[in-house]
Amino acid sequence: MAGPIFWLISNILLYDQGGLYPLFLSGQAIFYLFALFGYLGDQYFEHSEPFVLFYYLAMMNAAQVVGLWRSLTGSQNFAWERLPISGDWDRDGADTIGLYNPATSKFYLKPENVTGYGGVNIFDFGPAGGGRIPIVGDWDGDGLDTVGLFDPQTSKFYLKPENIAGDDGVNVFVFGPAGAGRIPIVGDWDGDGIDTIGLYNPIKGLFLLKPENVGGNDGILVFKFGPIGGSRLPITGDWDGDGSDTIGLFDPVTSRFYLKPKNNGGRDGLLIFKYGLPDGGRIPITGKWGISTGD
Repeated sequence: MAGPIFWLISNILLYDQGGLYPLFLSGQAIFYLFALFGYLGDQYFEHSEPFVLFYYLAMMNAAQVVGLWRSLTGSQNFAWERLPISGDWDRDGADTIGLYNPATSKFYLKPENVTGYGGVNIFDFGPAGGGRIPIVGDWDGDGLDTVGLFDPQTSKFYLKPENIAGDDGVNVFVFGPAGAGRIPIVGDWDGDGIDTIGLYNPIKGLFLLKPENVGGNDGILVFKFGPIGGSRLPITGDWDGDGSDTIGLFDPVTSRFYLKPKNNGGRDGLLIFKYGLPDGGRIPITGKWGISTGD
């Protein structure tokens, strides 16, 4: 067998070279696995480079659904590991994955959710080794997602108008306190077709959603959701296809997702499911992957 098997076994089991993994997800779903950026055939699992990784994408009849990313090292270290991103890079209505390397501040955007480097858009943006966190959004409502960066040391956002190298047209602004350990998020909170940023404070379990991509606190939506001081990671997406994004949380310890139907506190209508192995060192991603279940 030349490397791992990358296809769906059923809507509740995902096959890996390591065996069958039971998955728990409400609704009709399809799962598939593929290796990306460093596939080495039979030597794949013996390769020591931390930049070889897997993507696990869950396909559902919804506008946006979840996926998982895992490096061979199982690391979630934002300081050196390549970080997963996803977006609609070509305005075709479907999201594909990408990577950001903090060590070089280089982006890798995939045109298709398949193995290999064919057609990958590679460009530099931001300082190498700057400790910045990648974000993605449609900043101007033109249907094209472009990248951005968040500097946690200064709480400064850098939003790119195009997926090319250079600083031309970059929107730079500050939101939130510097060095406070907050995590950036992005979504279309009001359904106007334009993505704006937000912050998640894991210490307080607090979300802060911005109505515009400018500095200051005018009009921000603030609410609590999730445990205080927990290890859960924030995610966003249009879970019900109504055109507006809402938040969610992923618990890497239990591999459990918590998806909110509205951007407010409380648990009313909360969708909870498990996807992936507990303590798997995986990072959540979301997107409209563009594969139909046939319904």
